[in-house]
Amino acid sequence: MLYKANCISCHGDKLEGTLGPNLQQVGPRLSKEQIAAKVQNGGGSMPAFKGKLKDADVESLVEWLSIKK
Repeated sequence: MLYKANCISCHGDKLEGTLGPNLQQVGPRLSKEQIAAKVQNGGGSMPAFKGKLKDADVESLVEWLSIKK
């Protein structure tokens, strides 16, 4: 899974956040476009994944995260 391979080390196995923020309820906080921008461009201590992940993978990750409420 994309999350496990790329995000779990900072956001935790239950999306609870460790080094990175908690993502358990990211869906109501951020739009799909905002989530995609953060994944692609990074920000703060988060690395950019543009060019590291395929567009389809980013879309899949965004869809999955956007339903976390």
